[in-house]
Amino acid sequence: SIYAHKYDTEWPGHPGLGTHSLPAAVAVSVWTTSSAANRNPKGNGFEIFRAQASEGMTPAERYVWMPKLEDDVPKHKIIQSDGHHSTRVPYKSGRVVLWKADKFFRTDWEPSSWRAGYRHKRVDLWLLYGDPK
Repeated sequence: SIYAHKYDTEWPGHPGLGTHSLPAAVAVSVWTTSSAANRNPKGNGFEIFRAQASEGMTPAERYVWMPKLEDDVPKHKIIQSDGHHSTRVPYKSGRVVLWKADKFFRTDWEPSSWRAGYRHKRVDLWLLYGDPK
């Protein structure tokens, strides 16, 4: 599968993607917006957790997310039981991020540290490969 996600700095509420896993074996994301749009070169990318979705979770439970991880009790328990270990990948134009799609992840997105305006909208191109286990 292939799709794109566009972020908006003026979106009300939580503008990023909450914690979830993807319906594939491998996830690849390519960041296409100029790095000049990101005013925080150490952030605004992804946080990928070491914890992964349990085999008993339905696809809907894996993919649905809440704005705050603490409000998503099943995922929060799994991530907490793994010691909340994660890797943060800062945003950089042209960067390709690849991970096992059953690992939980979320956007590390702070709209106030991203330039406003249409030409600066963050766009992620997604490629999903294989069937989830």
